[in-house]
Amino acid sequence: MWVPHLEEGIPKTIAIVRALRMAIETGDLPANTRLPAQRELAYRLGVNLSTVTRAFEQATREGLISGEIGRGTFVMPQSRAANLFAETIALAARIDMARLVPPTIDDALLTNTIRDLLADPSPEFYSYPSLLQLHRGRDTVCEWMRWRGLAHAPLHVAITAGAQAGLQAVLTMLLRAGQSVLVEEHTFPGLRTTADLIGLKLVGVACDGEGLIPEELESAQRRSGASVVFATPNLQNPTGAIMGTARRRALVETIDRLELLLIEDDVYGSYAGFSPLVAECSGPHICISSLSKTVSPGLRFGFVIGNHPAVARLEKEVSMSSWFATPIMIEAATKLVCNGAAMNHAAQQTRIVQDRWPIVKRVFPDAPETPRTHLWLATPPDSEFVLRAEQQGIDIAPASAFSVGRQGGDFVRCSLTSVRDENELSLGLATIRDLGAIIAMPDGIPG
Repeated sequence: MWVPHLEEGIPKTIAIVRALRMAIETGDLPANTRLPAQRELAYRLGVNLSTVTRAFEQATREGLISGEIGRGTFVMPQSRAANLFAETIALAARIDMARLVPPTIDDALLTNTIRDLLADPSPEFYSYPSLLQLHRGRDTVCEWMRWRGLAHAPLHVAITAGAQAGLQAVLTMLLRAGQSVLVEEHTFPGLRTTADLIGLKLVGVACDGEGLIPEELESAQRRSGASVVFATPNLQNPTGAIMGTARRRALVETIDRLELLLIEDDVYGSYAGFSPLVAECSGPHICISSLSKTVSPGLRFGFVIGNHPAVARLEKEVSMSSWFATPIMIEAATKLVCNGAAMNHAAQQTRIVQDRWPIVKRVFPDAPETPRTHLWLATPPDSEFVLRAEQQGIDIAPASAFSVGRQGGDFVRCSLTSVRDENELSLGLATIRDLGAIIAMPDGIPG
């Protein structure tokens, strides 16, 4: 029997209506539920019968309930509150394969770290980052990148409030409106947004299952005259491409010969099993990364490292880089990296991706052998594939969100890490396959 706890400080009639509306919106009172008799409810609530009667009359006028002589009073199935609950349930039931987020694991690591820091807070936590904090933060970045396989210490490090902030600061400092940047033919939306903001021209370079094709990069550079290439060799977004050893050597040789500045995105690097490509570069290079994709999206700790003067300038001009990084996040990242917890956490994220890969191979046998966080799938031409998937309760990302050219092509990106569990993953992949999607780049990673 529904007996609500009434809100205090307001008339009982209004409190009953509010409680009724809340119960319907949250699903405690599903559509068509029969409500207690007014006299019984008045007795249980300790109010006059007239109070309940007035409340039911108001709820009826609002379309929340309806009374039927001889049967009782019922929750209206088409009430706004009932529809709101139905929409909430429908949203919760959807399978999210659109967002690239770390696999869900215990959040206690970050929670406990911040709680420990706040137990004895420094006054610096509520100000701009101090020089000492930035110094510790730079040491933290060097430690993280050593774990990532960057053996030589970078000449310069700038702390940023996430990788996107670092990218925008770098491109703003390096280039002017109208200049060109060489990028993969499908690239992540944040780069497109930043290029539009600055007024840069993105020149798409053809790719295959290992990412940038060196010959195509050289051809695009000759046509455009660009001096900067932005690339994601380790788990490219959106295609999921991972460069093998031979391709990495060939690309570095091409970049060095063309005297290009390499800007590398390494936010997904720890999932790929390779060191950052900048570790193999003898020429100018910049690497941008963060802990958002490997530890927690809420840990807004990004960084820019490299041997280019632009990084040295960012390191000094904190108003363009470090000023927006919060001290509490710098301290949290420092603690997590220095005690090894961040590395262990990232390794656990990678194991989850590896454990899910047999499901991927069962549904898509042509999928690459090396596990990754997302798939790049080809879809039937002109099929409105994303809409059809949405109608089946599956959210995925269309190629148009990533394409450098006007047409994205018949592709979608399918995240394997945003689902709640392996059952959702299996169902989502099977649904997408049955709609006609196939692996777009099945050739894997040569040695």
